[in-house]
Amino acid sequence: MRRQHVLIAAMSMLLCLAVNSAALAADTVIYRLQDPSLYQKGCFDPCDCPIMVEVPVRGTFGLTLVEEGPPFDTYEVSQVNWTVALDGQPDPTGDNERHITGSGKYTIGGEFAALHRLELDLSTDGGPSEHFDSGWVVGGTEFPAIVIAISINGFYCYDTGIWITAKPVPKKEIVNYTLKDDSTFQQGCFPPCLCPITNEMPLSGTFALVPILDFGTVRELAVVSVEWKVEDGGIKITGAGSYTHIDGFAGPIDQLELDLSINGGNLRHFDSGLVNSSVNFPEIDSTVSMNGMVCFDIVMRVHATPTW
Repeated sequence: MRRQHVLIAAMSMLLCLAVNSAALAADTVIYRLQDPSLYQKGCFDPCDCPIMVEVPVRGTFGLTLVEEGPPFDTYEVSQVNWTVALDGQPDPTGDNERHITGSGKYTIGGEFAALHRLELDLSTDGGPSEHFDSGWVVGGTEFPAIVIAISINGFYCYDTGIWITAKPVPKKEIVNYTLKDDSTFQQGCFPPCLCPITNEMPLSGTFALVPILDFGTVRELAVVSVEWKVEDGGIKITGAGSYTHIDGFAGPIDQLELDLSINGGNLRHFDSGLVNSSVNFPEIDSTVSMNGMVCFDIVMRVHATPTW
């Protein structure tokens, strides 16, 4: 009988924690990297060789409180969406850039918030995930700003390190979008392959844009908090990405790139390519696919307007 009471108490506690976590998960704060966030790859002490790469890194991530102290508060880090410019300059074509995605956790606390730690599992250009860790370091007094450095090997000899300075994005800078009724989802075979293709199915949901770069004629915005669904197929789509808008003599040119999880699966990269826009920004009308609509592919028309 005593074991039953213990089991019931434990199950009740777990249920309570699950309910609390679900409530907290709705309060994700969008963070944006600030200068001087840096990506470094090469040799660190005590090895004697030059650091081969030291370039800026830009982008966003989400932070959600999942466990409240004392002594420590633990946050889930989600939708890491960073871009590394290999030559130090942003490249609208993406040829000289690397894209970093992933997730992890951030822990802060101790006396006077004197300790913090960031642990992330990161993939570069869709490659194998690598574990980055700051270890427990003194700091955290700047929170909600986050200033911390992470690496694979503890900044020892040949290593990859990322120096992070990040702050919450002001709510007035986050523009929420809603998909219009003519947004669609389609998967199957496209020419030159011959195999069945599904009908276009209605795609609904929301996302948001966050300004990252603005050079006047060239603007880059992070796509955050993608929450889409295909009612007919019972498909849920989540993720993040980037949107580039270029004004010029050839007319507006746009590119939408998204890293999306379908029904909780691994991230898949979708890209519209740089194409002439048929609408005036801030309205967005882009068609993204994984394989350029060649043979087996998933294709989505993303037609969206801001919800001011």
